[in-house]
Amino acid sequence: EMVIFNSNVQAELYNNHYKLPTEKLRVVYNPTSAPAIPVTRSTSTKQIVFAGRFIVMKNVESLIRAFAQMKDTTYTLLLIGDGPRENALRELVAELGIEERVTWSPSLSRTDLYTQIIDCAYVVIPSWTDISPNQAYECLALGIPFLITKENYLAIRMEEFLTIDPKSVDDIASAMNQLTDPAQYQKLCDDLKHISFSYTWTEAAKDHVVIFYEVMREKKI
Repeated sequence: EMVIFNSNVQAELYNNHYKLPTEKLRVVYNPTSAPAIPVTRSTSTKQIVFAGRFIVMKNVESLIRAFAQMKDTTYTLLLIGDGPRENALRELVAELGIEERVTWSPSLSRTDLYTQIIDCAYVVIPSWTDISPNQAYECLALGIPFLITKENYLAIRMEEFLTIDPKSVDDIASAMNQLTDPAQYQKLCDDLKHISFSYTWTEAAKDHVVIFYEVMREKKI
């Protein structure tokens, strides 16, 4: 038997905490094909975007609280999605007095999502933890800047670019305020442009087949 993970960090965690034999662990990354949309990014707006489920793990509450601390109030926040935390999040927006700068959208198809947000300032992925958020790779492919939780297990996590501490509203707010400076914003864009990661569906399928043959040889099937 083999256990297949989609990140090296996750495999290491299971190896350390569940004592799974190293020789029984394999890693196959999530495929990273870009969204097939006929648009390209142009001049960025002052719109900040979150797109995902409104659940506790996604840590949208901390994002909203951080957004309320932004010094430049010309920025807006677009929250795209749905989920059990939506009513509580709407109440928080009202409580913080930022209703005029926060807009809401229901969940969108993959193509509609990226068509709508292609020119946003950046996407925020503030999750308490996110094993391998493909949204980051899709943003990379389209040239959309993003702020992502440092608690991510992406293959690019060791690259040099700005990340946020999901446990600290102040840290998220600090990063968002930092990006109102054109020079700092350009640095984030440049740092992300220098990152290249591609892993196709064909490669993922081939790597799975290799593992299946390995298991079959062990069992002499």
